[in-house]
Amino acid sequence: MSDFLSHGKGSSLLEHTREVMLCARTIPEKITAACHDIGKATEEWQAYIRNSDGKTSSPHPHAAAGGILACCILFRMGMPEDGLAALHSAAAHHAYLAPVDVDDRRGLEKITGSPDAADFFLDRQSGIASLLPEIPDAVLKEAWKDFRNFTAYDFIDRPEWAQLKNSGSRFDQYLQVRFFLARLCFADQMSAKKQSGKIEGLPSWEEEFSSEPFRPRHERIYSGKSPLSELRNGLRNAFLETVRKEAVFHFIDAPTGLGKTEAMLQAAESLR
Repeated sequence: MSDFLSHGKGSSLLEHTREVMLCARTIPEKITAACHDIGKATEEWQAYIRNSDGKTSSPHPHAAAGGILACCILFRMGMPEDGLAALHSAAAHHAYLAPVDVDDRRGLEKITGSPDAADFFLDRQSGIASLLPEIPDAVLKEAWKDFRNFTAYDFIDRPEWAQLKNSGSRFDQYLQVRFFLARLCFADQMSAKKQSGKIEGLPSWEEEFSSEPFRPRHERIYSGKSPLSELRNGLRNAFLETVRKEAVFHFIDAPTGLGKTEAMLQAAESLR
């Protein structure tokens, strides 16, 4: 198997993947990080990396494929909730926490049907499989078959997704995904700079973002008796009361300036 590039000439997709995997703290996170750039192993993406002049667009989206592939592995391992988290974190590593929509899946068949991508994924010597020694070959091969079938139907509407999305663990899943996504994006960006020759070492998440004990925020009351202040306080109070009664986190859809961010932060703290 030829060497795959990640960020220009002289870079290494395998080494980039290994560097990004340093952000993982669990086996599911390790699998997710390992799969995040599988879409770059296609013939089209490799040609784009070799010949990119900085002005042309990439040949096809690749982020969603990484989330889907990691999800397939975790489902095969009997870890569906982790699979759902993998789908939404790896698939969003270039789009924040955006949903995996039709546009994200555009060109997905170029990845699922790519012999080069399959070889890079299954190679125990110099591919993704070499970075996942704890995962049996049979699981990886079956996961790749599942991955290939994901272009045939709308996977978002599968019954197992609906069951997980409507369960009481949605808020915990959301926080889990957000925290891992932050570390995944950070590791991806730092490794990209290293592979591009812009930096030499790899700063760690812990060095850049030292953890502090959780401290509840001070309750914020909007002062004044203007109609806008009354509307903000009324929206917040009604929202917090709903969250307390249902013990389920909700999102507020309201115009800018009505205090929805503050209300949702307070609700998140109340459910913590």
